[in-house]
Amino acid sequence: MFQLNYQNYLENYAHDNIIPISFVLKKLLSGASALNYMGIKEPFKITKAMAQDEKYFDKLFSHWYENQKAKNAVKN
Repeated sequence: MFQLNYQNYLENYAHDNIIPISFVLKKLLSGASALNYMGIKEPFKITKAMAQDEKYFDKLFSHWYENQKAKNAVKN
């Protein structure tokens, strides 16, 4: 699910770089599969700030993974 300013950003990015919007989506959302590993089931709002940080989803997953390790360490 995209916020409107993000959708406009994608369209402008594609236009400015003369590439199809599908390529823009593939590039900017390549790390979004991390949401599956994290068990995110509900719609996830993607913002312009997230798109501008190519490592956003990597950082999100790393943070989540560290929290999981800490939770498991407490249990054991």
